[in-house]
Amino acid sequence: MLSLMATMATLTATPASAQDAPAADISAALETPKKAKWDPKGKAIDPFGRGDAKRKQQAWDEAIPLLVESLDKQPGCGKCLNSLSRALTGAEQFDAAVQVAEQLTKLYPDRTEGLQRISDAWFEAGEARQAIDATSTYLATKKDDSAMWQRRNKLLLQLGAFDEANGLLDGAADAGLKEGDVACLRVQLLAGEGQPEEARGQWETCDKTEDLELKRYSEGWLALAEGDQELAAKRLTMAGADDFARVTIAYLRLDQDKSEMAFNMLAKLERGDWADAHLARAEALHGLGRDEEALKELRDNGLGGGAPEVSLDHVLLKPRGADWPAEVAERAAALEVALLVATGDAEGAQQVYDAAVAKFGETERLTAVAPAPAESRRRSRRRRRPSSALPARARLAERVEAQDLPTRRRYDPRIRGSTCSGATQPSSPSRCRQSRYRQGSGPTPGKWSRSARASMRPGAKVRIPGLSTMAPPPGTANTRLCVVVCLPWFQ
Repeated sequence: MLSLMATMATLTATPASAQDAPAADISAALETPKKAKWDPKGKAIDPFGRGDAKRKQQAWDEAIPLLVESLDKQPGCGKCLNSLSRALTGAEQFDAAVQVAEQLTKLYPDRTEGLQRISDAWFEAGEARQAIDATSTYLATKKDDSAMWQRRNKLLLQLGAFDEANGLLDGAADAGLKEGDVACLRVQLLAGEGQPEEARGQWETCDKTEDLELKRYSEGWLALAEGDQELAAKRLTMAGADDFARVTIAYLRLDQDKSEMAFNMLAKLERGDWADAHLARAEALHGLGRDEEALKELRDNGLGGGAPEVSLDHVLLKPRGADWPAEVAERAAALEVALLVATGDAEGAQQVYDAAVAKFGETERLTAVAPAPAESRRRSRRRRRPSSALPARARLAERVEAQDLPTRRRYDPRIRGSTCSGATQPSSPSRCRQSRYRQGSGPTPGKWSRSARASMRPGAKVRIPGLSTMAPPPGTANTRLCVVVCLPWFQ
């Protein structure tokens, strides 16, 4: 479950482009006219019309030259500048988009389109603080724009800047924002701060808002704070998830051992170059049995070697707190050790483990994946009969014993016990089956019950010592014990 809390320029600065494509020549767009006119006139009408149509089709490479041409025909055309800035933002040429928007603001100081385009460029560039500043400048002119209030609130939430966000919301009602919209923004912040009861208190008012997307996004955060991971994932997705929500949902799915759903969500990222996004993708790949790809994901993105350097600037989920970067680094190291063990590189696993212990100490997470000592591995190789000479059931039992890591949640999930309700799902439907036993009425030690056998795959009806002797935790006599048996290597 998520640990939801602990907190964590100027408009004219140039945001970095998200791609290496050559920047468009916009010099004609930046010419100062003798007298600026908003609407295109004369020879500017045709290129503007065609360019704006291409922009709406998201054909950026065709739209930009046509819009620049319209400005060459009519320098200072307001509609042309506005459309060109939007096209440049769509093409991820954020530096040019800001320059054009600043020109628009200079020529038409009484209009808000230029300020909005600056906010758009920073927002799409993923520069949260600059986007917040630009949005605040815009809202100083157009105070009651609910969509821009939502943008700023969402960005502050993602930065964990709760005091700043709450201070700004104090003036929302006076600015003309609707009561339901203000309540929804409060729900997001309270949920983000880990105050589910206070957030629930605002929900009745938030539920009356007419903005369906705002309501869903707020309900997603409320469900997250209240521990309802499934509802949180659904509502955040329905709200038109941004990258922050996508990575949040991916971690929810990983906590539920739904690796495929996590992987699919991460595939939708617009800007995935965050350390926690790379870690989530590697964990999802590992859960899908694609260990070589998972190892490559870690190493190609600075998370390999056992002692990666991760700072708050490198992670997307900043509201998880100041300790989140260190947790990402440690989890990456533990995962790399587990991956190297799984792929048979014992020496490499030991090297990574030693580096990780030197950096993080002998933590529980690292101890759980510690590779076997070299001498133990040599003795094991000398004494063990060749696997091919063992009966099928004996090979299975041997491999389960050899990989006996009952505390590894995602790295090696084979036998796991917890109390649960009848609605609990298997941890990995493609690889696992689940059996439930009431306390005191389980199967005979060493044997499966009929329902357990029925739930296993054909050919996997085997005995695993100790399974039937597991008991629910103290104080749970009337609950059920969920035993999840995952056999990823024996299918």
